[in-house]
Amino acid sequence: MNGQAIGQGVTLIVTIVERGAGRAVQKLYTKNGVDMHFQCAGRGTASSEVLDLLGFGTPERDILLSLAAAPAANVLLYELCHEQHRAARAKGIVFSAPLTAMNNLAAAVLAGGMPPRNGGKKMQDEKQYSLILAAVNQGCTEMVMKTARAAGARGGTVIRARWTGAESAEAFHGITLQSEKELIAIVAEKAVRAAILEAVNAQHGLRSEAEAVLCSLALEQYFPLG
Repeated sequence: MNGQAIGQGVTLIVTIVERGAGRAVQKLYTKNGVDMHFQCAGRGTASSEVLDLLGFGTPERDILLSLAAAPAANVLLYELCHEQHRAARAKGIVFSAPLTAMNNLAAAVLAGGMPPRNGGKKMQDEKQYSLILAAVNQGCTEMVMKTARAAGARGGTVIRARWTGAESAEAFHGITLQSEKELIAIVAEKAVRAAILEAVNAQHGLRSEAEAVLCSLALEQYFPLG
């Protein structure tokens, strides 16, 4: 997979807010130049005391996964730390992590242009394990996982999500993305990560039936339980 670095890289922004506030946060982010999002529903498990500490009133959550070129993400996060969070009128938490790879066409959307003819540069990391995230159209999960397993993946976790940032993709590449998505999370060793990304992108990338958006980030620690 031609996972290209854009400027200073690509950032995943994870926003967890009270149920119903996700749309307002997404609109605020889009207004500030971050417009590639996947929205999921979740439920917190913290005690009422911890919920109060974090600013949550109820355990129901909207989870927003946003992808942005690092400079745009940095500007947004700076604004959130100051005044912009008030405009969203949402209670919750925000955190970010740098990506180690992303499929080239999706990365080009973030950069605001077409993919370079040379395919772009691969992002590098030294971590032993990575989290691969593949957002695919509903109904395509099984065939994508079949490809991933053939390339070395042991398994994955599927989360229902909605694509809420398709406007930029349509504007730059003429792509009409299905709104209902399934987010596949795969933990992979560094030795097979690249092979999984390459295989899934080659067979199920943005211009395929699955319309997969792929990215990965390095894990600080990983160990099995039980």
